[in-house]
Amino acid sequence: MPSRRGVPTSTYAAWIAAAFCMTALWALVVVVNKRILDSVTPVAVNFFVRLVAVGGLLAITVPLTAFGLWSNGFGINAAAAGWIALAAVCTWLVAFNAYYFALRG
Repeated sequence: MPSRRGVPTSTYAAWIAAAFCMTALWALVVVVNKRILDSVTPVAVNFFVRLVAVGGLLAITVPLTAFGLWSNGFGINAAAAGWIALAAVCTWLVAFNAYYFALRG
């Protein structure tokens, strides 16, 4: 069913393509992690992985938002968004740094 701009309202194919792209990016990062950790500190590797993840998410969400292919409201209020962001930062700083230090060891 087309929307008012002639763009299909279903984004099923876009989400499938996005999932495959993000999976490929994550696979690439996992493959090169061990080799990179031989010469780079775990904190720098963690930062690189976060950059790849943010780049992938932006590559997916910006076009979907710009073309109006999704509703970006999700019914999340400011408090919930804050807790989600805090959990993401804690996971990034603590869990992933510990993972990369262990992987390097």
